[in-house]
Amino acid sequence: NISDHAMTLLESDNSELVKELEKIHVLLNHDSSAKSAAAIIEFINEK
Repeated sequence: NISDHAMTLLESDNSELVKELEKIHVLLNHDSSAKSAAAIIEFINEK
């Protein structure tokens, strides 16, 4: 059942999963920052 799967996941070594999620988080933040910068530049150029 779901609680058994959840406990198995919580009790297992998740270090590799955490590393991959950290990489994804960093990549998403870079993309978000780049999009924000592009939007600001576009806004400035419209003035």
